[in-house]
Amino acid sequence: MEMKFTQEQFQLLMEMAYITNRTVGTKKYDHLSNYKDLTQYILSYAKDFGLENLVTYDEESKQYVPTEDFEIQLNRKTRTPEEEVFLDQLASRLGSRDALEEADREDKLDKVIEQKIHYHSEYLKEFKTFKTDRLYVVTSEDVEMD
Repeated sequence: MEMKFTQEQFQLLMEMAYITNRTVGTKKYDHLSNYKDLTQYILSYAKDFGLENLVTYDEESKQYVPTEDFEIQLNRKTRTPEEEVFLDQLASRLGSRDALEEADREDKLDKVIEQKIHYHSEYLKEFKTFKTDRLYVVTSEDVEMD
């Protein structure tokens, strides 16, 4: 089987492989090494597609690595989705925490879920407006106890 790619398609394939490898590669699991191997294989063909300005071979690590320009392109493409996912997960977890802290043992599950949704929505509004600029970690030493 032979696959043919245009230069644009191959660049997109490199981006997809590298972003995937970067995402799963943050964990050190042996069963994920095939992602790294496939990414290296794909990046090794960059020069053949006239994309040597995006990938270089590092003699020391014996690996193909993105150039600074390619890294900047990739960061621009992934920054917003990663930030949105992070803020949504943070809002969800804080909302769950607040709803559970507020709940009485007698509260029905529906009420707790309703409160979680309310808090989640409030945190999302906060993060949309201020990102994490007004998010602080407060320890028990920072709070006056009654």
